[in-house]
Amino acid sequence: HSFPTRRSSDLEPIDWDFTASHKELKPSGLIDFRLQARDAQIPIRPSLGGLSNAYNLFAAASLAKLLGIAPQHITSALTHYPGLIDRCQHSRNDARQISLVTDYASHPTSIKNDILWQKQYEQRVIAVFQPYRYSLCTHHWHELAQSLALADHIALAPLDPAGEAHVEGISSDALALKIQ
Repeated sequence: HSFPTRRSSDLEPIDWDFTASHKELKPSGLIDFRLQARDAQIPIRPSLGGLSNAYNLFAAASLAKLLGIAPQHITSALTHYPGLIDRCQHSRNDARQISLVTDYASHPTSIKNDILWQKQYEQRVIAVFQPYRYSLCTHHWHELAQSLALADHIALAPLDPAGEAHVEGISSDALALKIQ
C-alpha cells in the first residue's frame, strides 16, 4: 500500500485527543482495539502481541490519523505489520500448554509490559533474562528488579557487558539478590 503524504504545513489545527476503546485480549495473546478519534473509530487488529506493541501501534495509528491517512489504510497497514524480529514474538504449544515469548527487551518498562501481558492469560510466567550493558543496568537497577519480580520464576543469564567496563556491584547475581 502506498499512503498519501501530507506536509505538516498542510495540516489544519485538530483535536489531538485519541483513546483506545473496545480493547479485547484474545486467547492467543493478541490485543484488538479501536483508535477513537473525534471523527472516527479505527479498528486495529494487530498480528503482534504484547502491551508494548499495542502501545506502539496505538501511537503509530494516532500519528497516521493526524497526517490524514485514511482509516482503512491505517487498519490494513497495522493488521499486516509483521513487527521486529525478537520483539514480543509469541508461539504456543497447546498440547503441552506452553507459550514462549521471545523479546529482546532490556528496558524495565518493556519487561514489565511483557510480563503483565503474559500474566493476563497464562497461569505461570517464567522470565529468562540476560542483563545487557552495565550502563543500562546501573541506570535502571531498581526498576529492572521490580519488573522482573512480577514473574513467578526468574532465570538470569550472566550480564552481557557489550564491551563496557565492569561496574562493581552490578551483576546477574546481585540482580537476583535485589529481586528477592
